[in-house]
Amino acid sequence: GLVRIPYKISSQYNRTQLAVIRSAMATFTRHTCLRFVPRRTEVAYIFISNGKGCWAYVGKTGYSSQTVSLGIPGCVAKGIVLHEFMHVAGFQHEHSRSDRNRYVQILRQNIQGDMTMNFDLYNDTVNYVVYDYNSVMHYSKTAFSKQIYLPSIQVIPKRKPEPIIGQRERLSPYDIEEVKYLYDCGAGTYQRCGRDFFNLATGSFNSPSYPSPYPAEAHCTWNITVRPGRFVNVTFKGIDISDSPLCQNDVILIHDGKNAAAPTMRTVCGTQTGDISIVSTGRSMFIMFSSDPTRDSNRGFRAIFRESSWSRRYPQRQ
Repeated sequence: GLVRIPYKISSQYNRTQLAVIRSAMATFTRHTCLRFVPRRTEVAYIFISNGKGCWAYVGKTGYSSQTVSLGIPGCVAKGIVLHEFMHVAGFQHEHSRSDRNRYVQILRQNIQGDMTMNFDLYNDTVNYVVYDYNSVMHYSKTAFSKQIYLPSIQVIPKRKPEPIIGQRERLSPYDIEEVKYLYDCGAGTYQRCGRDFFNLATGSFNSPSYPSPYPAEAHCTWNITVRPGRFVNVTFKGIDISDSPLCQNDVILIHDGKNAAAPTMRTVCGTQTGDISIVSTGRSMFIMFSSDPTRDSNRGFRAIFRESSWSRRYPQRQ
């Protein structure tokens, strides 16, 4: 069901700043089962205040009033507010995940001494999705470094192009999915785009509004499961998605399993002249389509799936 988070907001914010904070709340309403609601008589609530800096406690503390500091003016930006609200919802920094050492190196010698705790690793984290360089919970390459030219976080292995880390524009598709997984957001608790297909031999789906341009900040998921012993074969057609390095803005994300924790098979963006076909190694495939806050004129895609008796990993015997 719905998860309500009562809040009070300081009277120090002006109308524009209040609109930014409420826009971040609306993002959670649209994509998850979390609901930020004005406090009435609830004992426990968050108090959004013009404090020193941008910070929030992780999860419910047990105290009645729980501060979320959004200092004016620097912290009242939508991406920063989303970041702090993710802390409220119980999420640590992405680069503090138990598996982070496979994806980033923390350069402690370059970090300001009183800020090193923000880079601590938590071995007890539950990782609901794959590691996400694009998470709103990931720090930037030079976050809290002693000098702006010194990196505090290095993506590993080093490569070009290198994933951009530290975006503060939106919830990434994986941010949204892990909130849904943690709170077990069921049907009807958020505005679902996409659908589940179960035991169908064939079917089709497309990006929202296709063949018209897709909207900004779309988040759509399709979960395809076929009969035991069979595989999922999906063909994407007419792909026209806003291009970006490493597809970190608008993207189709394809996972070899039933959810966003399954191995990533492929990420797709840009305009493709031909079709793209992908076959799962098991009976399920999980597909996401995500667009960033920038409105584009790209049309998106359409896709056809069918049940297959063979996989590229397990070829059909002659």
